[in-house]
Amino acid sequence: MRRPLASLLVPCVIVAQAVLLAGCLNLEEAPFRQLLDSSEPPVEARVIDPDLPPAAADQMGSNVEARTGARAPDGAGALERTFTWQEAGREFRLTAAIDPGRYEEARDRPRSYNVWGYAQYAADPSDDPLITALADGLRASAAEAGLGEQDLPQLALDFVQSISYILDRDSMGREDYPRYPVETLAEGRGDCEDLSFLYAALLRELGYGTVLLLYPGHLVAGVAMTEPRGFGVAHGGTWYAYAEPTAPGWRIGEAPEEYQQEEAVVLAIEHQAIPEFSWTIRHDAAKASYVLQLTFYNNGTAPAQGLRIWMGVEAQQGGVWSQRWFSVPTVAAHGVASKTFVLPEGAPDGAQVRLRAVIQADAVPYFEAVSPWWPAP
Repeated sequence: MRRPLASLLVPCVIVAQAVLLAGCLNLEEAPFRQLLDSSEPPVEARVIDPDLPPAAADQMGSNVEARTGARAPDGAGALERTFTWQEAGREFRLTAAIDPGRYEEARDRPRSYNVWGYAQYAADPSDDPLITALADGLRASAAEAGLGEQDLPQLALDFVQSISYILDRDSMGREDYPRYPVETLAEGRGDCEDLSFLYAALLRELGYGTVLLLYPGHLVAGVAMTEPRGFGVAHGGTWYAYAEPTAPGWRIGEAPEEYQQEEAVVLAIEHQAIPEFSWTIRHDAAKASYVLQLTFYNNGTAPAQGLRIWMGVEAQQGGVWSQRWFSVPTVAAHGVASKTFVLPEGAPDGAQVRLRAVIQADAVPYFEAVSPWWPAP
């Protein structure tokens, strides 16, 4: 007898890093379609953002929409979205009322585009109250439909698949714009990484292990299972089944053929620091040195601490002078800090030189910058 796919799901704790994706493939709906029992009424749920004022929650139905590129109007009620999907022969309908203030706060959060920075989108604690309310709504819907706890990962995937797929270039006029889950919900749209962040956040709240799986031009979530089943990836002693979020009909463990021959990069999710910096450089001729003013930014959700920065003067014809290691001040999550550094000139007179700086932690480079070339003094 075939064992139900959902019965293989297992909670799991994940630690590691996530990654940047420049674009993703728009998939057609999966060939699998469920037969809908039209005699059963839709399973309906209403999810209210815990931070939504009671008066605004009472006005659900006004459907004040969040428009990309525009701020929510002053005094607006709930940003309301309704999502409809099918599972186990039933139609499900979930209406979410989102606090406009939460949406605006998400749009103003630091937005990292470097390769270490995507874990924050699925794990930002600012989204936790809404994700918890959404997970509770899915649990209530599953119970009403007679589904069990083991069916929640597929039900959550069906829900995410009901959100409109759109490329960042079409919605934002740029090749890449990662969205926090609250943005994806409020706008009712997203591309593969946006939908994967939302699905991963829901899985974590529902108590299931999850990672992100990066394929050429595409990002999906993986769902932790007790044994290999369907298409997926073995990582750290756990099988993670492929979960396609971008089009309706795909089941956990099913994947388009173009990805079944590709090797995935496994990107696990945790709260992490994402240190970056900007700098200004001034030559001090009297002291034969360069004075560097660095401003450090932590775009992550964990403090940036115990970091070091390497700096050196490079010559275009080869060679590095005045190499130095410096400690970096601790930078709070989403915080900023500044520090001044001094490097001796070092390079031969007249050589074309530039300054290079690299932030490292445990010998792993996080962020690197170089200055323009200029003649050495």
